Amino acid sequence: MSDEKPPQLVDYFVVAGLAEASRALEEEQQPRPARPGEPITDVAVIIRSQGEEVPQGFTCIETSTVHYEGKDRPKPGYHILDTTPYSRSANLASGSPGHQRTFLTFRRAAEPPGHHTLGVTDICLVMPSKGESTPHTFCRVDKNLNTSMWGPALYLCYKIAVAKDNTLVYEAGLLSRYPEQDSESFPLPESVPVFCLPMGATIESWPVGTKYPLPVFSTFVYGAAIQFHEAFPRERLSEAQALRLGLLSVVDRRPVPGRSLHTRKSICVLSHWPFFDVFRKFLMFIYRYSISGPHVLPLET
Repeated sequence: MSDEKPPQLVDYFVVAGLAEASRALEEEQQPRPARPGEPITDVAVIIRSQGEEVPQGFTCIETSTVHYEGKDRPKPGYHILDTTPYSRSANLASGSPGHQRTFLTFRRAAEPPGHHTLGVTDICLVMPSKGESTPHTFCRVDKNLNTSMWGPALYLCYKIAVAKDNTLVYEAGLLSRYPEQDSESFPLPESVPVFCLPMGATIESWPVGTKYPLPVFSTFVYGAAIQFHEAFPRERLSEAQALRLGLLSVVDRRPVPGRSLHTRKSICVLSHWPFFDVFRKFLMFIYRYSISGPHVLPLET
């Protein structure tokens, strides 16, 4: 009789996420994986000729357009930015008093925002007469900010992306594996956690009431994985981390209410067999079972 073992459907089961040795990707000098940009949360117009200075913390609006007084009406839900932080007119148009005044308008995201809410993550000005064009992935508001007869045309451009602030990104690490010993014919690759979480393991601060996003299934060579979020204990955070996540007030270090803490993890199977639909169903079953407790027997059994 042959002593050969029957072929295995699954070689390894892996859990990847934020490990003790995970490095913060923001601190690395090397390029890190692209991640959703932080949203602009406010915007201000200042008049330098009047001695106005840039106020601290003015960086955020959800969307932007241009409003010509007397011609266009703001869209529903939009607000006109008609004064500077110093109570002067925020009119963007220069020239004689007879010209139409021009103002920015903005709309804020709903509260609480969805987990994948789109928002304005960057804005810039372009001057076509100088050979400038709309930057890649930006949109242009096709209304000239310069309404006078003199001077070049000036346009506002903005970039919309998934607005994801209050997030710390770390290099994904191996949290657990089965079996614990490597197979002689197929050792567990060290890069598996990176394939499971290519955008990194995260710690995220969400507004209370934000719905959990659905698990995301992905495949790679010899592997299939799902990414999901689960609660993260606040006591594991340092003060610096809590500040960056918006959990502490910058001024007096008091806790900020109305926030919940979460981390992104992944479970994965490695196999030489391309039965990805079967693996997806298996991983989704494990995930749903893990969040449906309490159970009489632990999941590991």
